[in-house]
Amino acid sequence: MSKQIILHQTENGADSRQVVDVTPCGSLAFGTDGVPMIVTRSLLGKAYAYTKPTRLMYREDFVLLPAATQAAGKPYTFDLIGGASPAVARDALGGILITTTGHTAADLAAVVGLTGTGFMPLPITTTSNLVFATTIRIPALSAATTDHLVVAGFTEIGATIDPTAEAGEGALFMYDGGSTAVVTTGLTDAQRANWILAHKVNGVDTFAATSVPVAAAVDINFIIEVGSDRKAKFYIDGVYVGTGPALTAADTFTPLVGTQVGVTHDAASTLTIREVIVDRAIA
Repeated sequence: MSKQIILHQTENGADSRQVVDVTPCGSLAFGTDGVPMIVTRSLLGKAYAYTKPTRLMYREDFVLLPAATQAAGKPYTFDLIGGASPAVARDALGGILITTTGHTAADLAAVVGLTGTGFMPLPITTTSNLVFATTIRIPALSAATTDHLVVAGFTEIGATIDPTAEAGEGALFMYDGGSTAVVTTGLTDAQRANWILAHKVNGVDTFAATSVPVAAAVDINFIIEVGSDRKAKFYIDGVYVGTGPALTAADTFTPLVGTQVGVTHDAASTLTIREVIVDRAIA
């Protein structure tokens, strides 16, 4: 049975979209010209090539970045932010390894979605049904002499990764497990050893600890889904871990993933980002 999907591609900043008739066949689909094609799936195997042409997905795995570092310019659909040119290197297992310029408190390295690419910014409405997904790896956890902050998710402004430092809206996963917290959350030290859900509505921040401990040197998958109620639902490795408050209608989101040197530090902060996916309903 023939079905339709929309293919979205960005190359050198130019967006293109195409509606394609396909016939599903296992993990492959055959176009009307008989040529087999892979149907895109998300990080956790959840289909994002929908059977009706009503959604758009953008996936960035940073394969077009320079193999060594990028001292100038932008990695296509994402801007690299953080002080004096944080380092970007290819990760041997896929994606990129970002490293803060130094280890001064608040040094950061992050990628944030660029307005005008990958259909960003993303509108917060009752019909846009936004999805964020990423796979990241923290090489090492915070220790007594090396603290760092890690975030991944949706933000409205994206000039920094500390969620309390900006106004607007936010729905983020956060790790702030150092000996001294970077962000004032009201959570205990034991709770800060787990992944935290960071919510922001009209500039007001609230935080909730999950029961999922943060682990070093392993890939972890995050999904955030904003439904018709404008509430963000959070999933870690496919398991539901919480829901945030209703976000403000008509505001916008952009994806953000990054790391920041904490309060106590003797080394730069690093983070591996395998890929970032954003997905939305067609307005």
